[in-house]
Amino acid sequence: MEKTDLRVGRVSRALEDELGLSLCIDVGLYIDEMGLSRLCLDNPSGYLASVERIKQMARRPDFISLGLKQEINLAKICLFEDGVGIAKATFALKGRPKRYCLSEYSLLGRVKAIGFRPFPCQRRRAAHLAARRR
Repeated sequence: MEKTDLRVGRVSRALEDELGLSLCIDVGLYIDEMGLSRLCLDNPSGYLASVERIKQMARRPDFISLGLKQEINLAKICLFEDGVGIAKATFALKGRPKRYCLSEYSLLGRVKAIGFRPFPCQRRRAAHLAARRR
């Protein structure tokens, strides 16, 4: 592994069993140098928050799908000050040896949930996260 690569998370055996997959013993999700550069160019002041969001997504995804080209798509619901949104990351096989590297990351926008209120702990957390972004 190159020193410029960043390891993000693991696909656990429990998740493999739940999905009916058998990937191998040491399967990890990585952000390679090119993926990290892309994150830095897209958001120079907040790329570390993006890396943290991707890491949380890899640990506990809200949605997961395995694409036809052996891509792993992960999505996580994110709390914002004015609503909720969905973050999506796609990991594809790259390099030699083949390993799952970040190929796409995007925030799919904020959704305003009218008529719903977050639990008090979520409201405090969303306000805290919004204050950190400023």
